[in-house]
Amino acid sequence: MKVLILTDELYPYHIGGAGVVASQTAQTLIGRNIPCTIMCSNPKKTLLRKLYNILWPFWGAFTFIFSLIKNDNDVILVNDLRSAYILGVIGTKKILNKVVYIVHGTEIDIVYKKRSKKNSLILISFFYSRFLSRCKKVIFVSQYVASRTQNELRQQGIKLKKEVVSYAGLNADMLDFAMQIPVLNTKDVSTIRLVSFSRLERRKGYLTMMTIFEAMLERGADLIWDIYGTGRLESDIVKEIKDKGLEKRIRIKGMIDRGSITSHINPTNYDAYWLLPIEPEAFGLTFIESAAIGLPAIGPMKYGITEAIGNNVSGFFYEDPEKLVSDLEKIKANKEYYMITCKNWALKFKASNFIDDILN
Repeated sequence: MKVLILTDELYPYHIGGAGVVASQTAQTLIGRNIPCTIMCSNPKKTLLRKLYNILWPFWGAFTFIFSLIKNDNDVILVNDLRSAYILGVIGTKKILNKVVYIVHGTEIDIVYKKRSKKNSLILISFFYSRFLSRCKKVIFVSQYVASRTQNELRQQGIKLKKEVVSYAGLNADMLDFAMQIPVLNTKDVSTIRLVSFSRLERRKGYLTMMTIFEAMLERGADLIWDIYGTGRLESDIVKEIKDKGLEKRIRIKGMIDRGSITSHINPTNYDAYWLLPIEPEAFGLTFIESAAIGLPAIGPMKYGITEAIGNNVSGFFYEDPEKLVSDLEKIKANKEYYMITCKNWALKFKASNFIDDILN
């Protein structure tokens, strides 16, 4: 068994969710002693990415073509829309019969619903549809993604050969951490300590969260909020913190590597993880990673996030500032209980199950 992974993103060079899935899938395959090759079309160097974004159809085809011509792999795992389009253009029937395609969430918006002039010019809908109808299997990363994608494909008259919903899940290291017996070693203080870790982008909801944070303070809650990450919104967040005089309450801690999450984010340092995205999220791996650590998560009751959080098990769904304060106080008063229920919830999401769905 040999697997070839074709992707437009690869962590840690690209920090999107698809890049994390590609990296984690490769690690799990190698852990099973299954030969795996990753071909990432997107350059590692930032300066080349601007050129790549203009020329990606040609760049990607050139990157993939030699591995595809060799065609000695049993499975070709296609991890993103751009790679899918390229195979829709150059993929033969023999190649596409080996393809397993991962749908991460926004593909139908880009191809069908909100297609740009550039994408129309390169006939993205025609070649993407060709790819979908001929590839061996399609994997949706959540029920939410499956439902909205299937509805659109029915309207487009596209029938898939085989489809399955499968969560990318946690890698072996995070699962090992989830299986460890939790040890609560923290001072008995009244301050509720919140933490977030993600890309600092507008779609993640940080500016809305700051308004909610202020509202909770006005209700008398004693809160500290640490934010780990970097991104285009960072300067706006820093400005908001300064303008609102919240420097002692909200702290920007910088980006952390996913491999060191457990040393920075844990129930000893924090009481809850929260992130309230304002645009569709396919699933929300960070909510499960938080649970594996033993830290309850707060998220919106929408998108694929509803599948990542077990309400009153691994966290709570946000409704309003008053309810959030109440939920946080409940977590604070029952830390050991939620550490255990969080870890048990996280153990349901195993990357090995995702690999089984790819290979079988």
